[in-house]
Amino acid sequence: MFKILIWGIGEGYNRCVNLIKYYEATGEITVVGVTSDDVDIYKHIDGYPFFSKRDVTSIVFDYCIVTIDNWRAILSEAEELGIEKRKIILARVLSVPYFSFEKYIDFKENGISIISSNCWGGLCYHYLALEFQSPTINMYFSSSEFNRFISNLDYYLLAQLKYERTEYHSGLQHDFPVGKLDDISIFFLHYPNFECAEEAWERRKNRMVDNKLYISCTEIKDVAEEFCSLPIQNKYIFVPNEIKIIDDSVIRVHYNDCEGRNFGQYINRVANGRSPIISPFLLCSNAQFRRTDH
Repeated sequence: MFKILIWGIGEGYNRCVNLIKYYEATGEITVVGVTSDDVDIYKHIDGYPFFSKRDVTSIVFDYCIVTIDNWRAILSEAEELGIEKRKIILARVLSVPYFSFEKYIDFKENGISIISSNCWGGLCYHYLALEFQSPTINMYFSSSEFNRFISNLDYYLLAQLKYERTEYHSGLQHDFPVGKLDDISIFFLHYPNFECAEEAWERRKNRMVDNKLYISCTEIKDVAEEFCSLPIQNKYIFVPNEIKIIDDSVIRVHYNDCEGRNFGQYINRVANGRSPIISPFLLCSNAQFRRTDH
């Protein structure tokens, strides 16, 4: 059971207090106190003892759940109070379907490297407020070259990333760099130049851990079948519902987008909670998930 300090008693607290009560009832957490800027007003909040911020150093707790929407604003203040960044949990993660404190804390403390064919991985990290422990952030591969990349991951991670060319994205209306790892092109869509992309790639590559999750998506049946045949554990691939492949790696999706997004862009929505198809935490926990097959 994790001992929890709650930071904030405003609207964010009101939205999540029932969830906090639920996780208390399941025995996953115990709330040891609440703190906020409202000094000397409260003694208790919803039965929890209230502490001024100057007194939080006297509280023994494992993690601090921040209910304030503008959570970045309090990071430096938390550090000044002696609360380590690793102890900060954003209240929004409590509402992720099938959320488990034990699994989430395992990811926070021991890490997970999401190797993704597009922005899904970065969006998932952001949604779950976890450190980027993978170089595949803010970029994409072609689905066939992604299969090649993960089938010989150690080799490609040791290969030197080189500049290949610059392309223009009409939707985003800006240029972006394309890098090359041996025979694989990497499209760094959200980087201003190759130097920034290369620096981020190397920095995040060095953070990788042994616990890896491989995520891809494609509208091409042959590519999906090749992905499924790879002798790699902890891999999932999103495909349109029309592609009939029976494999535990496959997540079939009813793709009907009226906003002009391609399939990869559509799938990115499942990583940050904007689509009810599947919970990002559910994928990352390698648990059983709800199928959306029709």
